[in-house]
Amino acid sequence: MKIKFLSFIASFFMVSFVITSCLDDDNNIEYSPDATIHAFELDTIGGYGVKYKFTIDQINGLIYNEDSLPVHADTIIDRILIKTLTTASGVVTMPNKEGSDSIININDSIDLTKYINAPDKNDYLKLKVWTQDLQSNKEYRLSVRVHYLDPDTLNWGNGRDEKPVAFKKSFSQGEITGKQKAVILNGNILVYFILNSELIAYKTMTSDGKTWEKVDNIQGLPTITSLELSSIIEYNGYLYMVAENQIYWSQDGKEWALHKLLNRNNLKFATLLTAIQPNPENTNNKKAGISAIASKDNGLTYNFCMTNENTNLWNIGEVLPADFPTRNISSTVGFSTTNVPFIVSMGTIIARDDNEEETPQPIIPWSSYDGLSWIDLSTSSSYCPMLNSPSIIAYNDDFYAFGDDFKVFYTSPSGITWKEASKKFYFPEDLTKRAGTNYSIVIDENQFIWIICSKDGTGSDEVWRGRLNKLGFDKK
Repeated sequence: MKIKFLSFIASFFMVSFVITSCLDDDNNIEYSPDATIHAFELDTIGGYGVKYKFTIDQINGLIYNEDSLPVHADTIIDRILIKTLTTASGVVTMPNKEGSDSIININDSIDLTKYINAPDKNDYLKLKVWTQDLQSNKEYRLSVRVHYLDPDTLNWGNGRDEKPVAFKKSFSQGEITGKQKAVILNGNILVYFILNSELIAYKTMTSDGKTWEKVDNIQGLPTITSLELSSIIEYNGYLYMVAENQIYWSQDGKEWALHKLLNRNNLKFATLLTAIQPNPENTNNKKAGISAIASKDNGLTYNFCMTNENTNLWNIGEVLPADFPTRNISSTVGFSTTNVPFIVSMGTIIARDDNEEETPQPIIPWSSYDGLSWIDLSTSSSYCPMLNSPSIIAYNDDFYAFGDDFKVFYTSPSGITWKEASKKFYFPEDLTKRAGTNYSIVIDENQFIWIICSKDGTGSDEVWRGRLNKLGFDKK
């Protein structure tokens, strides 16, 4: 960059003249017409110690990194070395401060900050590769891609908006109160709750969250209690729920009907736990189905059960253990290292002393690969703290659990050993202020976490949406 291109050309031709004058006419020199960059690499980025591969698009003359640099790399690459720049001639130029072509010296550091995420091709760093005879050149445009956001931060709100995605306040029946259950069905979030002994639902598209529509005239269900709300689950494009110990289903969340096939064998259902969704790429996935707790003897004992692959018959499993949680149950589906789905459930266990005083116990997750036989995941280090109204979700290849205090997430890779999640995986302060409120949680197809809070003494109903930044990065 310190050597002007015109002076270089003059020097090059002088050397060429001396060499060719000493040669016979029979020893003509043939110069390579190759004016392409064969390899390009930057030095490791600051303290990250990572080499980022750059793609060379020869047809369009573009050089760019497919994997974006870390969010704070723009404070480092103002003094970065080009480690590799391979061409046939070895002559590459770039514009200097005066706009003239100047030879690149890869031993000099280059300031690339103004070429970060270049929005327009005119903002790219322009490189010219010259043929050996300097008669022609090929131009390349260099763009350095850097993440705008910390990939490991859970970002709440809409994009960079840190405010909650608020409910529309024009409910004809009033605001959401009391126990609730949110589910996702065919691209819509539905929130069910009970008001004046009537089942109420509102819905919004997962792409929205601000405009909510009331689901009028829910039909086909008997009277629903608040305890039965927690049994509502989605499976393979339908909603299922338990009402008066029987299973009902719906295709739209409004029109419900008794499921005749799933109510055979005189089973009395206590609740539905979760569903293992069928794999669309493998129609023979035998792990798909609905997990439930049901009684064969009119409530004297309860068993785990799981539908078969056709969802028309129940397989009956083990008797429900005495220490399996039966209050505030939350379930999710994770995947093993060999991509086998398994269920993890947690809930509240109450211990009674001699005076019949009730004391909540530490949270112990339970797990099952088939919905029929379950094991508790208790070890000396597996307990979560005593979470009130606990929720467990499978997210970013880990499990996360929290309670209605919205103070901290606890995380585990397998459901066995738990610890506090990174401070970057956090609840916003305004949501923490809603501690103790009734809430429900869903995760949509774009990996957004939705937390819906009911109206309570401290505020109105609210909707919060958050996503781990890296799950929203362009994967192209």
